[in-house]
Amino acid sequence: ASSDCVTRENLQEMIELAKSAAKKAKCVIVITGEIDLVAYEDRACIIYNGSPMMARITGSGCMLDGVIASFVASNQENLWEAASLAVISMGICGEIAQQKCSGTGSFRMHLMDAMSTLTIEEIERKLNIESKI
Repeated sequence: ASSDCVTRENLQEMIELAKSAAKKAKCVIVITGEIDLVAYEDRACIIYNGSPMMARITGSGCMLDGVIASFVASNQENLWEAASLAVISMGICGEIAQQKCSGTGSFRMHLMDAMSTLTIEEIERKLNIESKI
């Protein structure tokens, strides 16, 4: 791939890469960047939620790992959907945190607060995704 993260310029290339890797490894693949991508077998969820501030703090990737793990553990029959919802949720929380913060320190605090109070109604209102099969 031309980059180590997903951008509008390399989106199609990254979709094909992720789907191919997911098929070969028989697992769900998550790639984050300007755009987030969750692939499994022949499908991909392209997620446009998020904030550039997420890349400016340490720990947001680790937080996403934990969120994915908890969503997948609670919905083991639907791994792709669970992983996609985890990434969507994290992106929405990043957007909420960006609206409330005054810098990277307060962004991190607001990101954790947003995750701890996020509701399904808020996800439904704010999600910005596209599905590719």
